[in-house]
Amino acid sequence: MAPRFEADMWLRRALALILVLQVLPAAVAPPSSSVGPELVYECLVKDDGSANVSAVFRDLREAGTGALWLMVPRNESYFLTTLSSENLLQQQVGPAFTPSGGEYTFYSNLTISYSSPFELSIGWNMTYAALIAEPYAIFFSPAIGYPPGINAKLIVELPSSTTAAFEFSHSPVMRSGNTLVFEPIPHDRVAIAFQVSGSLDAALLESAHFKFRVPKRYEHIGRRIADFYENVTRVLDGVFNTTLAEVRVEFFVPSTLADLPIGGFVPITSAYRLGTIYLNIFYVRTERGYMEAIAAHELIHHYLATSGVSPDVLWFHEGMANYVGIKVSELSGMGGASLAEDLIEEASLIENASLPFVFLWKVDRYVEGYSPYQHYAAAYRIVATIGESLSTSEDELLPGITFFSSLFTNMRQHSVKVTGNDQIGRLIYATANFSKDTFALLTSLGLRVRPVLIELEGIEPVSVLDFGSLVARMMYPILEGPITSAIEIAASEDLSRALMIMTEADNFLANFGASLLVLLFLSGLALLANVRRGEELPPPP
Repeated sequence: MAPRFEADMWLRRALALILVLQVLPAAVAPPSSSVGPELVYECLVKDDGSANVSAVFRDLREAGTGALWLMVPRNESYFLTTLSSENLLQQQVGPAFTPSGGEYTFYSNLTISYSSPFELSIGWNMTYAALIAEPYAIFFSPAIGYPPGINAKLIVELPSSTTAAFEFSHSPVMRSGNTLVFEPIPHDRVAIAFQVSGSLDAALLESAHFKFRVPKRYEHIGRRIADFYENVTRVLDGVFNTTLAEVRVEFFVPSTLADLPIGGFVPITSAYRLGTIYLNIFYVRTERGYMEAIAAHELIHHYLATSGVSPDVLWFHEGMANYVGIKVSELSGMGGASLAEDLIEEASLIENASLPFVFLWKVDRYVEGYSPYQHYAAAYRIVATIGESLSTSEDELLPGITFFSSLFTNMRQHSVKVTGNDQIGRLIYATANFSKDTFALLTSLGLRVRPVLIELEGIEPVSVLDFGSLVARMMYPILEGPITSAIEIAASEDLSRALMIMTEADNFLANFGASLLVLLFLSGLALLANVRRGEELPPPP
């Protein structure tokens, strides 16, 4: 597989519950018997991926009382039927919360008290129960919630076009054709990876800067993302001071449950050129603005590559893609806003001294001892810290955006290609006009700022040192160590001292060539004189 930028941080926030997805073999066994209260969920999935969902609760015990809470759709209408309404004692709807205390975005809590025998039925339509892009499909159940002491089942009937159901988040307790039975626990979801027959019926969408290829059933989502892209390119062109050539975009459905967390990816075709943007259509099931945050993230990788930032500096790629991408996604909705909160919270758990681990992050591997999400969080924190420290009153989109725009303008004007971590540090230092505060900040973040190298890279503002001559370049390896050490000490305390050291080094280098020539000339004269003097002496006796 070709290397690619792959964002696999998205499932953490997208779902109210974090699934621990694992491949489990399908087991065939009879469902357990039930004598107490029973709750049966049923999802009848259609060929377009929508589903009719029902939840039926029964407590057939005589002369008893009980309480029940269930999660019901917040933004979609549902139908509630009580087959023994005279036994319904109380009913109310309020917020639904996850076990960790977070509030569900799409579900409310329906709480009921009753006297038994009692029977209740709830039904609703679920637009995106399964996401399908032939031949791959993913079913993801509604949020399942109920109090302890109830026997619960979930019956899933996959579409008639299903050819194989091969991966499950829970092992089914019964299977017959395309019908599967599961026994979920409270606060649960069930995921199924399956395949369907037929070939993809794709819609081709074109805008000024983008070409989309998406399944026709999601054409309206494609148009939504295309409109979002056209709106944000006007902002991003100004940030990165470049305009992208035509960018291609496609939607995909993961072929396995393990790939469900991948919000999107973009193949790396060369150091500074990227391929088609692939967006996981699963995230249409999240809050408005969340899928836009993923789309913006992948688009910013294109801007960074075009600006000259190599994938070798992965932390800067990912940090900028999140720092800028999350903010511009808010132009479409607030779904991505909470991502920043999560990243900041996760990064706060990492010791400051440990943050530089992320500089070792590569496209094909994470740093051992840190989770993937910690990599994204650390990168976001470093970029956000730099942006906030260099913010000005001119910033409109987010703190530091004016500075970052100057940074990319500097790179573009001088054709600078960024291939290393310390190099981006030098760029930031130079663009910040050699600020001693910036020097101290970058050093504290673990970036080595070696000012002597700035002139060699042609970074503005131009330093005093002139390394243009052959003699100076020959002497550079000898002088780099002491000059760099002196400048680093001076820059952390007084910029004028640093400039004075650079001036003295420049004078030395400027005069060194002439001094060397004079020395060689005088040495040559002395040698010639000695030779001639030897010729004039009489031969020995």
